[in-house]
Amino acid sequence: MPSCSSIDPLVTPYIDGELPPADRALLEEHLRRCAPCRSRVVAEQSVRELVRERKPVLCRDHAPAIL
Repeated sequence: MPSCSSIDPLVTPYIDGELPPADRALLEEHLRRCAPCRSRVVAEQSVRELVRERKPVLCRDHAPAIL
């Protein structure tokens, strides 16, 4: 099984759906066996979904000119 540190760079591309099939399979196998990494991926997926849902509101408002 790959180490947590070796799969770390694969997490964001995995969440974004950009991993090649072989890397995706490797990461998914690791996630089946590693609860801490699985929790991390779930948390990052939640954040990604929240940002996607809020994007229209976040992009609508602009910072005050004084900033």
